Amino acid sequence: FPSPPEIKSKLPKECFRSELGTSLYYVARSVVFVLALFAGAYFLLDPASPYFLQSEPTRICLWAVYWYLQGTIFWGIFVLGHDCGHASFSRYPMINYIFGNLLHSFILVPYESWKTTHRLHHKNTGNIDKDEIYYPHRESNSWNTFKRYIVGTLSFAWMAYVYGARHLSPFESIYDKSRLAVTGSIACWTAFFAGFMYSCYAFGVANVAFYYFIPLLVFMAWLVLTTFLHHQDVDAPWYGNTQWTYVKGNLS
Repeated sequence: FPSPPEIKSKLPKECFRSELGTSLYYVARSVVFVLALFAGAYFLLDPASPYFLQSEPTRICLWAVYWYLQGTIFWGIFVLGHDCGHASFSRYPMINYIFGNLLHSFILVPYESWKTTHRLHHKNTGNIDKDEIYYPHRESNSWNTFKRYIVGTLSFAWMAYVYGARHLSPFESIYDKSRLAVTGSIACWTAFFAGFMYSCYAFGVANVAFYYFIPLLVFMAWLVLTTFLHHQDVDAPWYGNTQWTYVKGNLS
């Protein structure tokens, strides 16, 4: 197998060039899409709007369209934060950190802790003993069976993964080198979470659920579905730790 530098030398240099202006354009476009969808839903579907549609079947169909489209835009926002974690958003670490936290906290993802566990996945891709997610199980037991089935719950599988102590506590051993950054991300996540909870108090749980939390579930479903399919194929080889190498695992 070729070494990572040998592989990189064969790829176009522009593949490794980050463009901050382009990244900010995608952020701005996503914000416009989110606000436009929200405004459209309010004007047509909110009883307080003078343009409220009287036809209930029409409203039901439009709510479903809104949830699907807004959840898909949320998925795109996650990808922008993901690119901050890979430093492909910009070549400035602080800008990546700021935008990564803002983008991911908006969709209730703790940025820095997720970034750390995601890095573990990339460092161990294809390693059946060390990979982070979607790896085959060596043993057949009830716990492994449960973990396989929970992936099928999509949104709830993501919540079980990202809202555990591993991502919401800065004191995990994997954060020894980034504890301050993780603490800052969790603080940012907490501020956004508190804001959404206050919105439930101010505007009602049903309103916040219809405009935000249901699209959030759609985003989570998209994330689990697409990443699961991206990482699975019956012919993809998996290696034990003694046979695995970085190149073999990533080429698998």
